[in-house]
Amino acid sequence: MATFSVNVGGVRMRARPDTSATILIDDLGLGTTVTTASDRVVTADGHDWRNVRASAGPAGWVAGEFLDQVQDHGAERYSVTEDGVRMRAQPSTSAAILVDNLGLGAVVTALSDQLSTADGHNWRNVRSSDGQAGWVANDLLTELPADDRDGGGLGGSIGGVAGARARILATAATRKGIPYLMPPDPAGGTSLDCSLFVDLTFRDAGVPFSSAVRTAQQLREACDEIDSSEIQPGDLVFFQNTYPAGPGKASHVGISLGSGTRQMWDCHAFPGDSGPPGVGITNISVWWPDYWLCAGRPRQIT
Repeated sequence: MATFSVNVGGVRMRARPDTSATILIDDLGLGTTVTTASDRVVTADGHDWRNVRASAGPAGWVAGEFLDQVQDHGAERYSVTEDGVRMRAQPSTSAAILVDNLGLGAVVTALSDQLSTADGHNWRNVRSSDGQAGWVANDLLTELPADDRDGGGLGGSIGGVAGARARILATAATRKGIPYLMPPDPAGGTSLDCSLFVDLTFRDAGVPFSSAVRTAQQLREACDEIDSSEIQPGDLVFFQNTYPAGPGKASHVGISLGSGTRQMWDCHAFPGDSGPPGVGITNISVWWPDYWLCAGRPRQIT
């Protein structure tokens, strides 16, 4: 099965290899990917027609000069940064929904380098781990590092560094809504603090810290410090003076969703514009910048 990308706008899919045949799709959309329904190529009306299937489901015929074959090797992969992200049949918020919830931490593969701008989003044409192709708003994706892009959702077959990062984010989401309490429930079932949330998340994702690590500062010491521009999903972000922990000491920690997202999974005590209390996704561009300390990469996912 080969995959092709539509190389111009206004390309139609027809019921037969014929310019007078019934139109099944009036405009496939620039950058949309289609897969071969058969290996047949039919020459008619001045075109070499390919029998292909669109991501939304219908199979039909498209003139071959409007299709570019997609090469799968070296394709960029992206991690979904929020829960509830939908995949759509076209780059539009009104297009048919192909997947209602890809799942936080799910990994998708880019089918084209081109982005399509519509409805306030830049849309990326991607394929999910189960083979579904469609469009996802690019602001809800973060690119995985090139060294190892074999990750997947929490329930998938995941390995390598990128897979560990995907598992960390997906595992963090399973504790959403657990309240903050000091001291917390040691098992983390009924309450958490920031560092216990991070510690248990990494443990359950299969990349545990040492048993000697418990506090935010100890988590910081178990990481290699990195520049904020290098932050990848699953790296840790540290803050100081959120309570008296000592000069230059980490008093709060969260799990970053990636450098460009300005978001972290964390567990904090107070309500505010950055996000609700307890475990959730927090906007670190609100309130938190005044308390920024550093970013760190846990050595077990280096």
